[in-house]
Formats: sequence, structure tokens, C-alpha cells
Amino acid sequence: PYHYLPLKAAAGCLTWLVSFGMALAAEKGVHTRVSFVEELATPGNRRRMRIAADVGFLLFAGFSLVVGLVVFAASLGDAGNRASPVIYAAIPLGSALTIYRLAARLRAAFGEGKG
Repeated sequence: PYHYLPLKAAAGCLTWLVSFGMALAAEKGVHTRVSFVEELATPGNRRRMRIAADVGFLLFAGFSLVVGLVVFAASLGDAGNRASPVIYAAIPLGSALTIYRLAARLRAAFGEGKG
């Protein structure tokens, strides 16, 4: 019965790393960016491209939050598997943190006039 524990541990670590890595990428602004296309654009278009990428990533994070909540709620009903809620809690937590960080970036972009 314990042969699946290494798989669950690896899946759990990967889920937590990806979820919070997404939030870190959002904070640093290194997500969904194609640098060679950005370098070809004028400075005004670069700002628009960054804002569009942030908004797109924000929509994706919102979708991930909803799906993560559904998956987490479903994992709570699995009484035979106590590790699942711990693993799947990372998805809505990481998505919420990503939304928070992206919202802060967008506020700064619109408030200060830079992206």
C-alpha cells in the first residue's frame, strides 16, 4: 500500500513549486514575455505589450484559482487519501498569490505610467 508514496511526494513538491513559481514569475514580470518581439517594438508599444501580457496572465491565474478550488474541494472528500488536500491546496493558494502580485504590477503600471 505504500508503493505510491514517492509518486505522491514528487507530485506534491512539483505542484507546490509550480504554483508558487508562477507567483514569483508574476512578481518579477518574467512571464509570457518574448524578448525579441518586445525589442522590435517602440517604447509605447512595449508598455502596451507588457500590460496585455499581465492582463492575459491575470485571466489565466483567475481560471487556475477557480479550477484549483474545485480540485481542492473534491480532494477533501477523498477520505482514503489524506495527502491530496495538502498537495492540491497549492493550486488555489499559488493562483491567489499570483493574482495579488499581478494586480500590484498593473496598479503600478497604470498609476505611474510605466509597465
